[in-house]
Amino acid sequence: MKLFFCFLFSLSMLHSAADTLDLSGQWGFAIDPLNAGITDRWYNQILPESLRLPGSLQEQGFGDIPSATTEWTSGIGMTLLSDPRFADAIHGTPFRCPFWLTPERHYSGPAWYQRDIAIPEEWANQQILFTLERPHWQTTLWIDQNKLGSQDSLAVPHRYNLSKWVRPGQIHRLTLRIDNRYIIPVGKDAHSIS
Repeated sequence: MKLFFCFLFSLSMLHSAADTLDLSGQWGFAIDPLNAGITDRWYNQILPESLRLPGSLQEQGFGDIPSATTEWTSGIGMTLLSDPRFADAIHGTPFRCPFWLTPERHYSGPAWYQRDIAIPEEWANQQILFTLERPHWQTTLWIDQNKLGSQDSLAVPHRYNLSKWVRPGQIHRLTLRIDNRYIIPVGKDAHSIS
């Protein structure tokens, strides 16, 4: 069995290096705050931005600068925003949440990642899997212009079987949409989503 690993969160080496394709490096990228990417067929286009994986989009300057009006996934501590003891953090520059670490950027919504991949010829007649270790929250994958499906678990890897969609010795475009919005009502303060 051959495995692809995408470095969106963490890498788990389950097989020898010969059985994996290193996907770290520059990826095409676009945030999709209007949720137009599927309708506008972004999987058929070259994404306009780029970023480096592993790494988060926020740490690479994408997303909004947090403020007292940022819509956080969790509701814990939101009542503290009106507490005068925290006025310096809330109204200061930069804004700081009094109840958790504040990232430099915040983004909630779909984000698109894209990369051309070359399938090694020695992988002929093998099962080829693309594995995302623990994405947050819903993923959808296209190979070239073919949609392979969607998954939405917070607790287990998302795995896509590429075997019938890719040919060894050829280059294929992998396009991944990750939507980190609140998808399944598990409770907004659940540890699995915060």
